[in-house]
Amino acid sequence: MAAGRPPPPAATIAEVSAAYARPPSFLPSYGTAGFRSDAALLVSTVFRCGLLTAARALALGRPCGLMITASHNPEADNGVKIVEPGGEMLVQVWV
Repeated sequence: MAAGRPPPPAATIAEVSAAYARPPSFLPSYGTAGFRSDAALLVSTVFRCGLLTAARALALGRPCGLMITASHNPEADNGVKIVEPGGEMLVQVWV
């Protein structure tokens, strides 16, 4: 967010989120590997992880991040992890 600009209204976030709907049969769960699945299913999850990461960074007043993982897996198998300021995974109370 640019300095001096207010955050987007919740209605705007809800409208944009609608474009990233979770596939009905997909129920992601967060574990030590983050959210893992076929890349085609993770689009909605990655979008929401971005929102959650931004909220976490604002709550802490420190940078947080997202890590996309796939290094040793088949091409379609991907994952996303939310990273705390110290480099560790997102604390469970925020999942």
